[in-house]
Parts: sequence; C-alpha cells; structure tokens
Amino acid sequence: MKTDHEQNPVNRAVNALGGKDQFLADAVGVTHQAVSDWRKKGYISYRKAAQVAAITGIPEFILCPKFFKPPMKTRRKRTATE
Repeated sequence: MKTDHEQNPVNRAVNALGGKDQFLADAVGVTHQAVSDWRKKGYISYRKAAQVAAITGIPEFILCPKFFKPPMKTRRKRTATE
C-alpha cells in the first residue's frame, strides 16, 4: 500500500525531476512556494499540468484530477475487415 507521500501527484512529479521542489519549479517557471502550495492541495495547477506531464511523463489526469479525467476505455466492436 502506498503512503500519502507516494500517492500525492506533486511528490511524484518532484521525485521524477530529482527530488527537490526547486527543480520542478524551475522546469515549469513557478516559485518553489507554488510547488509547496500544490503539495498542500494535493494536485498541480491545471495551468501547468500539461507542462509538468510533458516533462515528467506523468499523465495530466493524475497530476490534476479535478480538471482532467482519465481516458475512457472503449468497447469498439471489430469488423470483419480488421
């Protein structure tokens, strides 16, 4: 079972960039205080989620679940030509 620290998407993003708030802050052009605020809220600002996702490889819906939804799984029927 993951701890609260491991489940926080901000912590995941910070760890993906070396483990320091300042590394993430510098990468996306915010202050380390903004990163700390994101951690307290439990998600990354929707304005920066795409940028953080591109840098870290963590999907936007994990970084900012209040604004981004996971991709829908479709049950598309296969046709005879596929």
